[in-house]
Amino acid sequence: DRLRFLFESNASRDNWERVIGGDVIVSETFARRFEKSAGDTVALRTSNGAQVFQIADVFIDYSFEQGQVMMDHATYERYWAPSHANNLSIFLKPEVDAEAYLANLRRVLVGRFEVEISSNRELREEVLRIFDQTFAITNVLQVLTAMVAFIGIISAIMSLLVERTRELGILRALGMSLAQLRRMVFWESGLMGTIAGLLALPTGTALAFVLIYVINLRTFDWSIAFRWEGAAYLQTFVLAFLTSLLAAVYPLTRLKQIPIAGAIREE
Repeated sequence: DRLRFLFESNASRDNWERVIGGDVIVSETFARRFEKSAGDTVALRTSNGAQVFQIADVFIDYSFEQGQVMMDHATYERYWAPSHANNLSIFLKPEVDAEAYLANLRRVLVGRFEVEISSNRELREEVLRIFDQTFAITNVLQVLTAMVAFIGIISAIMSLLVERTRELGILRALGMSLAQLRRMVFWESGLMGTIAGLLALPTGTALAFVLIYVINLRTFDWSIAFRWEGAAYLQTFVLAFLTSLLAAVYPLTRLKQIPIAGAIREE
């Protein structure tokens, strides 16, 4: 299915016409590893000696770390000895029951030939399972980060209360009730979370760009498309705000221990 390829130039139809004419396409990993781009040439060792092929375009691919060079089957048979296909993709029409077709295919072929048959759904589920296992540690790191931030906010609020003992004691002496004092400190903590959330959004975005376009490229030689997710930004902001409010609960219980007389005497 040629339309399923994603090219860097987005010129899908022109690229396939060139491939039919004898040019090749290379994967992004191959292009980065061997410093190639669309319009360059690549020399391959064929049955008739070294042959130079024109690169029509670079396609996005995550299946092979070593990279791939793809060409039309007729071009392959022209320079290499004819070979049997060892991989086959079957694309069904929308009205065909994929599960029933797959079951019938396995019943006919498995046991008679050494073949492995998998549906696109099964492959996708297996890939996602492997990815979930690979990045499971990141979920643990997120929880640990949230815990550290939570404890840090509590410590910051407690430190502020100690520094503002005189101020808060005088406010109590002037007639501010304990409930009013708690509301003031509570919303001050929420303001801290709001500022932290607003600062986290551009900082996290910048870090994502570094991970995608610098670290990831140098490590794997392939890129990931950056996609803006408004829900993720909103979740980050709301989480920072709610965490700051929750962290203020314990310090608020200590407000009643502020010595009003002592604060006035020191002032």
